[in-house]
Amino acid sequence: MKRSAVIALALFSIVGTTIGSTSATAAPPNRTSVTLTCDKNVDATVSLTLESVSGANDLAAVSKLQCGPNSLFGLTRNRVEVPGSVAATNVNVQQFTGTFTGNCTGEYAIPAKQSCPTDGSPGATLVVR
Repeated sequence: MKRSAVIALALFSIVGTTIGSTSATAAPPNRTSVTLTCDKNVDATVSLTLESVSGANDLAAVSKLQCGPNSLFGLTRNRVEVPGSVAATNVNVQQFTGTFTGNCTGEYAIPAKQSCPTDGSPGATLVVR
């Protein structure tokens, strides 16, 4: 009786340790989504830099992301995923132009949503998250 109890306890210890232990997994990669959406019959181009801190311009650049009927693919929505070694916290928009009045550049905290023009007339919307 004692012998079977000792075997059962030993077996439980081995099985319990094996089941209870799990392997560590790596954290998901840092990715920033950049989406440019154009209203009907509107073309737009945006160029921006992702930053780890405001003013750093240190992570990645997205150059000439376009949407609209006269863009390279003629899409009303264009989205890219930008991988990074660290998470982006700010976006510096150097160019945001199109077939609308205004140039909507600036620096924004992520998540960011910027429409251009800002008066509500047809234009484009940039979303960074």
